[in-house]
Amino acid sequence: MTTPISGVWAPTLTPLTEALNIDLKLLVDHCCELLASGCDGIVLFGSTGEAPSFSVAERAVALEALIDGGVSAARIVVGTGCAAFPDTAELSQHATEMGVSGVLVIPPYFFKGVSDGGVARGYTALCEAIGADLRLYLYHFPALSMVPITPSIIATIRADFAENLIGLKDSSGQVSSLHGFTDIDDLTVLPGTERLMIEGARHGATGVITATANIAPAVIQDVWQQRDGASIDDSLMLSVRSIIEAGGTIPTMKSWLAHAKGHEGWNRVRPPLTTVNTANGDTNRELSKLLSVE
Repeated sequence: MTTPISGVWAPTLTPLTEALNIDLKLLVDHCCELLASGCDGIVLFGSTGEAPSFSVAERAVALEALIDGGVSAARIVVGTGCAAFPDTAELSQHATEMGVSGVLVIPPYFFKGVSDGGVARGYTALCEAIGADLRLYLYHFPALSMVPITPSIIATIRADFAENLIGLKDSSGQVSSLHGFTDIDDLTVLPGTERLMIEGARHGATGVITATANIAPAVIQDVWQQRDGASIDDSLMLSVRSIIEAGGTIPTMKSWLAHAKGHEGWNRVRPPLTTVNTANGDTNRELSKLLSVE
């Protein structure tokens, strides 16, 4: 059985061609560079990767391209959650067959105010459909999905599918939420921001899944390695995070990557997102100075 994920994981951005198709070569190169520069793993098609903006077929092809391009399946978790259950099941089946470390599944997010029982049923149905090989990570991002994961949902899934349910990504950004999940026995928990990485580690979290790892993997890994120390220098890491949050996480990081890598494929997003304007040059220069990139 694959070991639960730990360390610094990057929910990768998705580079695009001029026609707004996935630039597979650029994606593979980016993921390989991240893994060589401090990331322990890659999350493909999380929210940072604009997952809902891509079709089932596009997402499957991208995963195949990563593995064919030399990225170990053991270092990949795939975001497979969709509004429609058959799409979630198809992507989860494909990812499982490809041998990835797990699937990260946000609950169906179109209908709001649904019961815990309904949300849990979505997950148990997925476990039934895929079977014993499924390695499930729940995705708690209530600000985006508006459908929270609760302890009741986790307990219901575990009642019949404890072997499938491995862990959870908590993107709430709330310390109380993180502590609530880390207090659950035998649940692998990773916060969705490096701001809570050390706090999480002190309460049993095994790492972090953070968008900022797309541009600062070594910086975040350096802080992660200090997690057991009495004094931790996280000033650079938090400065980078503050800059990308101020400008809009996805377009700001894509703009900087286009600037740093000299490839316009990074400075494209799919609607409804929009790119940052030309005034972002100051932000790019500020990030480059912090990250020591010309």
